[in-house]
Amino acid sequence: MESQRKNTLVRTIEGRFGIINKTDQNNIEINIIRWNNGPKKLDIRMWSVDGRYPQKGITLDREEFLLFMDILNNINPMLIDMKKGSDQHEYEGDIKENEAENIQDAQEPFMSPESDAACDYMETDEGEQAS
Repeated sequence: MESQRKNTLVRTIEGRFGIINKTDQNNIEINIIRWNNGPKKLDIRMWSVDGRYPQKGITLDREEFLLFMDILNNINPMLIDMKKGSDQHEYEGDIKENEAENIQDAQEPFMSPESDAACDYMETDEGEQAS
């Protein structure tokens, strides 16, 4: 278990599950984390390379995580562009042919522009994020 304290924001990383993207300046990580000694949540967030400074991200409790996974499982990956230089053909075999019919449905917006339900963090005066 790894704890860090900066000002009043306390974070405890209970488990590290992987890095989605890595650059010279930051990583996008998936962790189980406690913010300010609160309940454990799934955290998908950008961190400084040394892991000391959290940046933009989201936290999900168990109910939100289950809903998130249900939504992700219904998204056709072929709707998303690959990174330049990636071998797209490697993944095409995993996609069912009839999933192409879902493309029209996936292009419609899920939330109305007025909805801010996707927001799950708050900026503090110091520029840090609290979840």
